[in-house]
Amino acid sequence: MDGIKAFISAGGDDIYVSKLELKTPLGPLSFPSIEWSSAQVEIEIKKSEVIFKSLRLGKPNDDFNIQMQGSGALGFSYGGRPQLTSYNLELQIDLGKDFPLRILDLMFSDYKEDKGGFYRYSVRLIGRGNQFPNMEKLDGFALEN
Repeated sequence: MDGIKAFISAGGDDIYVSKLELKTPLGPLSFPSIEWSSAQVEIEIKKSEVIFKSLRLGKPNDDFNIQMQGSGALGFSYGGRPQLTSYNLELQIDLGKDFPLRILDLMFSDYKEDKGGFYRYSVRLIGRGNQFPNMEKLDGFALEN
């Protein structure tokens, strides 16, 4: 993909993502290196529907862990590549207070909760194609740690 640079390696249960830099119209957006102790993905595709039963990166004691579930409609771009044409996703991100990824505060400040040793961002994303999604506060998460 043009504008995205990352190296991802997996060995056993350990997942490592090197520093990531996204080129945006406002300039480069940098992310630190990230390590997760485990990863789990369960996706089901039925005709043109994609069901994200479970996506988990990391465990509750990791400084940064992500959980996601939801569904979307699968279509194809003009170049023939598959893409989500619409989606309804539940996203929960736990971030250690010392973890250097404060961009989440800019993106999800209305959905942030102080949980003592970490911050939790819980949000529902509802959107179409590549348009910016509608976001709603998510109360509770079906895949709780």
